[in-house]
Amino acid sequence: MILKPDNLKIICKNEIQAGESLEIELSSNKIHEDLLIVYTQMSGSYVFPVESKKIITDTFLTRKSGKLNIRLLAGPHLLDTQEINILPNMGTGKIESYIGPKSILTTTNEPSMLVAIPADEFDNPVTEGTISDFSYIRPNYSKELHQIRMEKLTNHHTFFAQTKTGKTLAGVQCDNGFSDEKYVDEEAGWPLQISLETLPQDLQADGKHYVEIKTKKITDKLGNNVKDGTIVTFSISDKKQINQYSSVTINGVAKIDFKYPTVNKKYEVIAFCGNVKSNSMSLTFISEINDFDIKYDQVNMNLVIGPVTGTLNQFVPDGSEFKIGVSQASKKKIEITSPAQDGMIEVDLKELFLDKKPTIISVKYAGKTTLRQIFIK
Repeated sequence: MILKPDNLKIICKNEIQAGESLEIELSSNKIHEDLLIVYTQMSGSYVFPVESKKIITDTFLTRKSGKLNIRLLAGPHLLDTQEINILPNMGTGKIESYIGPKSILTTTNEPSMLVAIPADEFDNPVTEGTISDFSYIRPNYSKELHQIRMEKLTNHHTFFAQTKTGKTLAGVQCDNGFSDEKYVDEEAGWPLQISLETLPQDLQADGKHYVEIKTKKITDKLGNNVKDGTIVTFSISDKKQINQYSSVTINGVAKIDFKYPTVNKKYEVIAFCGNVKSNSMSLTFISEINDFDIKYDQVNMNLVIGPVTGTLNQFVPDGSEFKIGVSQASKKKIEITSPAQDGMIEVDLKELFLDKKPTIISVKYAGKTTLRQIFIK
C-alpha cells in the first residue's frame, strides 16, 4: 500500500526561455522511493523517478515554446502540479521567408508580398508583436525600410511596382535572424507602339544575300523597354502571298534576316506584337542580269542558254527558275520551266515535235525577257 506524503509541493519558476535548464525543488527533504515526476507538453508525456529534493530538467523538454505541465505523483496520488510557460528566444539564424508574385508590371502598379516567419534557434516562432525589419532595394536604386510587427505567427508586407523596370531585392531581419535574399522582377507593360527602322531600297535580287529588318526600340507607356523575349511577328507580303517570321526582343529590339529574292520584287513589311501593329514599309529588290547567249544544237536538238550572270559577273543562284517559251507559226506557244546550274540552262526540244521552220525562243528571268530566233532543220 502506497501512502500519500503530506504537504509535498513543487517549487520552480513560472516562466523560462526556450532551451533553458529548468530547476525544480521539492518542499520536503523526505523523498519516498515511489515518487514520480511527469512532464507533459505538445509532443507528449515523459515520466521520471524522483531521486532527490532538487531536480534539474534536461533541456530537450524545454526547447519548444508553449506550456509545460509538471505533476508530482505518489502511486495513484497526485501530490502537486505546476504549469511553466516556455517563451521563445530572440530571432536567430535563418528566417523562413516567401515572396510573390515573382514578377509585376510597372504600368499597372501591381503588388507583391514578402512574408516572413521569424523563429529562434529551436524553430519557435518569436513572440507576438516582435518587430522585424523588411528592407528593399528598388529598381531605381532607392532603399526602403519597413518595420512590421509579428501577428498570428507571421510578418508580411505588401509593396507595389515602381515606374522603372528591374529587380527589387528584399530581405528580412529580426534580432539576430536573417532571411535569404529574395527578388521580384518589375517588368515593362504591353508595348505602346511599334515602329520599323528605315529599310534600304533597290537592293539587287541576287538570291544570295540577306537584309536585316528590325524594329526601333519597343517600349511601354512609361518608356521602359519591353521584356527580353517578347515575341514580335514580321509580316512580309507581295502581291501573291504573305509570309510571317517570328522573332524575340533583346534590349527592346526585334529583328530578322530576310534573304534576297532572285527576281524583281516589291514587299510590304509590317511588324506585330499582340494587337499592336507597326507602320508599313516597302522593300524593293531589282534584278539586273547581263546579256546572255541562246544556242541551238541541231544534232542533239537542245537549247543551251548562258552563262547567265549578274551585274557583278556572278552566276545566278543554282535552282533559279527560267521560263522558256517556244513559238512557231500556226502553233500554240509551248512554255517550259527549267532551273539554272552553274549559270547555265539546258532545254531538250526533241519531245516537242516541232516543225522544221523558224522558231522564236523566249527566255524570261527576273522580269526580263530575251528573244532569239532559231531554225529547226
